[in-house]
Amino acid sequence: MDCSWAVSVVAVDAAGRGTGVGRSLMAYAEADARARGMTTLFLDARPDAIPLYERESYVLHPAPSMKKVLST
Repeated sequence: MDCSWAVSVVAVDAAGRGTGVGRSLMAYAEADARARGMTTLFLDARPDAIPLYERESYVLHPAPSMKKVLST
């Protein structure tokens, strides 16, 4: 059975980018997901973060992302 998780938010301050912080956060999330029996992780990535995820063996997975701006 395929069990999946979606990673909602991973954020690294600009000063911390390129230092391995993002990689460490994702390694922790992956280990936790595996420990809970998950087989797949999904996430939305900012365009400038795609290379990070590709280096960690993530692949582009087309899915429509939608939003609605609510008037106040």
